[in-house]
Amino acid sequence: MLKSYSIFNDPVHGFVTIPKGLVSTLVDHPTFQRLRRIKQIGLGHFVFPGGEHTRFGHALGAFHLMQRVLLKLKYKGVKISDEETEAAALAILLHDIGHGPFSHALEGVLIKDFRHEQMTIALIEQLNVEFDGKLDLCISMFKGQYHRPFFHQLISSQLDVDRLDYLTRDSFHTGVREGGIGLDRLIETMVVKDDRIFIMKKGIYALENYIMARNLMYKQVYLHKTNIAADVMLTSIFGRLEELYKDSSFNSKTLDRTLSDSLKFFVQDTITAENGLTDDIISHYLNIDDYDIWFALKQLVYHEDAILSYFSSALINRNLFKIRALEESQSVDLVKLKEQTAVFLSKNLGLASIEESLLPYFYKIEEVTVEAYKGGTGKINVLFEDGSSKEFSEAADTKHIQSLMTAVKKSYVLHLKGLEPSFISQQGEFLGL
Repeated sequence: MLKSYSIFNDPVHGFVTIPKGLVSTLVDHPTFQRLRRIKQIGLGHFVFPGGEHTRFGHALGAFHLMQRVLLKLKYKGVKISDEETEAAALAILLHDIGHGPFSHALEGVLIKDFRHEQMTIALIEQLNVEFDGKLDLCISMFKGQYHRPFFHQLISSQLDVDRLDYLTRDSFHTGVREGGIGLDRLIETMVVKDDRIFIMKKGIYALENYIMARNLMYKQVYLHKTNIAADVMLTSIFGRLEELYKDSSFNSKTLDRTLSDSLKFFVQDTITAENGLTDDIISHYLNIDDYDIWFALKQLVYHEDAILSYFSSALINRNLFKIRALEESQSVDLVKLKEQTAVFLSKNLGLASIEESLLPYFYKIEEVTVEAYKGGTGKINVLFEDGSSKEFSEAADTKHIQSLMTAVKKSYVLHLKGLEPSFISQQGEFLGL
């Protein structure tokens, strides 16, 4: 008798079972296999050597957790059909297929005013045509249009299966133990009432830990200052490519032709998601992954343009910007920073002839925002023994949870290593670029 399933040995969850049929066919599909070539935490491996895991592993892990959650809910008496089970599992399996190279690093760069969820929906709809409408229910759940909203909550909310996996997975691979969550407890205390997900009162401490772990992971991993520096340098390369392509001065001889065509497609004209993701956009988008960008960087090291050459070499050799956090009372003297940068480039990097208009490529001021939990859309609700419920921040015993609902903004100045920080002043208001 032939096996009706295949097994992946996942380092986080153990054995992940993939049933034969539509699910396994989608896993084997090139659109899904592409996720093997996209890092889960982008350039985070510059900080955490173990952070080499991919979106492929995360998608399989999320699929596994969705199976666990639905099985637990069925055990508690929630009526879920086989069709609903498959559709929800497929939705979470495919939830990240719209990610571009380095995950979030180039989001909004290749395609302007764009979030990867838009591409994900476009790709699932494309797959649905290929598979004769078998993903209709999956799409309905993914978009939040299905009449039982708890399925969409499990796919996309502030306590969804996606977050349960990536917090657990990213904590494991980076070694940041503070990001660990009480996964088993959260799943055990999930219930459905009026077709919505609740956490039972006895799971509230696991819920508090989950929110605090998410806050710590953003501060320690996702928005680590070195990660920010690497992302800024990568996007600077694409900014320069766009400038050169638009004035027809880019020499593409150093680039592989196929790669050059795809990069040119996105940077020579402003591609936006506003007018829809055409088949041409989707085709070029799927043609680029992390490997292609690294290949391009290795070739651009030898490009005649000083910006492209310097930044490509710097990323390959991890010679990143120095990044300093700015306190509220501090400001940046941009004139002094520009002068120091010009002198440093001339003396240390042999770039005395670089145009003054290009100097801002070598320094940046960035602002990041951390908000661990929002009490509005997609809020988490806690169910009490008497059948009443409260929004999580109101039900939590730890008042610190309420403070995590306030968005915290942090400003940074990024500059070449070796500059003295005399351009940072304790006086005056913060100056942006």
